[in-house]
Amino acid sequence: MYKSEVYGKNGINAKVVAHSKSSVDGKEVVTLNIKYWLCVHAEFLRHRLISNSVKSNRAIPMKNIRKEVLEDPYVPIWFGAAQRGMVANVEMKHKKIGRAVWLGARYPVVFAHWLAEKLGAHKEWANRLLNPWQFVRETITATEFDNLYALRLDKAAQKDINELVRCIKLAVNNS
Repeated sequence: MYKSEVYGKNGINAKVVAHSKSSVDGKEVVTLNIKYWLCVHAEFLRHRLISNSVKSNRAIPMKNIRKEVLEDPYVPIWFGAAQRGMVANVEMKHKKIGRAVWLGARYPVVFAHWLAEKLGAHKEWANRLLNPWQFVRETITATEFDNLYALRLDKAAQKDINELVRCIKLAVNNS
C-alpha cells in the first residue's frame, strides 16, 4: 500500500489512505480522504460507483462552523464573467473585487448564524446558512474512476469540482 497526497487550488486536496488489489478479482481498491467545497458536494455524489462517508453539519457545534468559515473559508477557484450558457469561458475583468465580495458576504451571514444560535436555533438548519463558505471532508472508496475522470476533467465541468478530480487522479496515479 502506497500513500499519496495532492494539494490543489484554494484548499482542495486528495490523500490516498489505502490502495490495494482485491483478492477476489484483482481490481484495485483505492480509499482517499478528500477536502473540497461543500457547494459541489451534491454534484460529486452523482458518481454512484464511489462509496463515501462525510462529516455532517448537523453534528458539529454552531460555534465550530462559524470559526471554520471565518478562519478557513472556501473561495471559488474561478470568478466567471456573465455570459449565456452553463459554463463561463472567460473570467471576470475585476476578479479581485469578485473575490472580496465573496469573502465579505460571509460576515453578515456569520452574524445571522450567531444570532440564530442565541435565539435557540438548532444547528440542523442554522449551520446550513454558512454552506457557501464551507469545505466538506469526505472519505471515498472506489475500484473505478474512469467515469468520474471523463465527466469532471472535461473543460465544461465546474472549475471547483474539476480541481478536486484533478487532485484525486494525481493522488491515485502516484500511489
